[in-house]
Amino acid sequence: MLILKLLVFYLNLILLWVDLIIDAGNSNHSDDELDDIISSLTKLNRGIKRISKREACERILHCSPSTFDNYIKLGLIPRGHKEYGFKELNWSEKDFDKATLARIKKYKDKQGL
Repeated sequence: MLILKLLVFYLNLILLWVDLIIDAGNSNHSDDELDDIISSLTKLNRGIKRISKREACERILHCSPSTFDNYIKLGLIPRGHKEYGFKELNWSEKDFDKATLARIKKYKDKQGL
């Protein structure tokens, strides 16, 4: 949890620094380079958002909760993380990257689903 808070803190500092440079017009970077920096920082920050099982089923995987549980048992999806103060497990968006979705698609195709 401490590492996550430090990561968020440093990302916020970097975003503030980039924003100040862009606003001041003092950047030695081209517009394309600045766009790459912003997209990279956005990708780093993307993994911090936590997703519930229900949200993952409805929005990402389009499956039932029992199918989701089966994917975990088969090792297609990593086990969720327990957060302090919450009863249910949750996942980060990084847990549902392209490789994970490809494994699930391959499993569905193999099962004829």
